[in-house]
Formats: sequence, structure tokens, C-alpha cells
Amino acid sequence: MFWLKKLATLLLMPLFAGLTLVWTGLILSRTRRLKRYAGLLVAAWALPLTILSFQPVANEFIKPLEMCYPRLVNFQGIREAKWVVVLGGGHASNPDRPANLQKDDPFVLVTSAIHMPRAMLLFRQQGMDPVPAPAEITDFARNDISPFSFFPRAAALSKVEAAWHEYLGLLWAQLNG
Repeated sequence: MFWLKKLATLLLMPLFAGLTLVWTGLILSRTRRLKRYAGLLVAAWALPLTILSFQPVANEFIKPLEMCYPRLVNFQGIREAKWVVVLGGGHASNPDRPANLQKDDPFVLVTSAIHMPRAMLLFRQQGMDPVPAPAEITDFARNDISPFSFFPRAAALSKVEAAWHEYLGLLWAQLNG
């Protein structure tokens, strides 16, 4: 089931789905009967893929996820926290200090702002109530829009894919909750 879920997620990602349509269109362009559909398939994804690569569009995709939980600036509610749980790559646990997190233990959850809604949902489904401390928050107030914002960029498409991955993960968690 794990691999099936990973494969389904990959197939639903904008870049993979778009490239699949483009390549299918190119293959169809080599056939006589289906040649007229080839251009339609290529065009059907070229425009959306281009639009998804614009920075303002990417920001609109991630904004609802990143704005769910505010920055942790007031440490009032976390004085009782026994643990700080950090989700994400590059963080190694210390084997000399094994964590024994219990359901009722107060703890702070640190993960990227885009991932926080899904992480909170999954922890709450397990009966835990972490204090969210989102990281890597985009400064939307500082997001100046200029003509250059509407040049397609891989970084913008990457943001869209990250947001799409989180939306699919939220849907999956809610369906299996």
C-alpha cells in the first residue's frame, strides 16, 4: 500500500502529469489517425504548466497552508513542554537521549509551515495536541510583484508541487483518519 500511495502521488504531481501529456502528444503526432489530438494534448498542459511556474501563482498555492499556524513568537503556552519534536530531513536524533513521548506530554512541534497542517492533523489523530512552531515561513507581505514575477521559474513550480503534495497528504489523512 505504501508504494501504491507513493506512485499515485507521483502520477498526480503537476510536472509529471504535464510531461506525460506532452510526451503522449508527441507520440500521437507520429500517427496519422491521432495526429490532430497531439497538439491539443501538448497545448492542454503547456499553458497550465507555464502558469503554475509563475511566482505569484505558486505563492497563492502555498499561502493557505503556511497561514494556518502563526509564527511562534509568544512562548507563554510552551513553558510546560517536555519535548521539542522536529520533523524534517537533516535532523538526527541523539541516541544518548532516547525520547519517550507519551500521549499526554506537552510538546512543541517544529516543521516547515507548508507541512504543519498535515503534521498537526496526524498528531491529533493519534490523540496528541502539540504546540505548533512553523519554520521556513514565506514573507508574503514582502512579496513584490513585478513583470519578472511572470517569467516561468522552476522554484515556483517546485513550491506548487510541494503544496500539491501536502494537499494530497491532507486528503489522504482525512480519508484514513
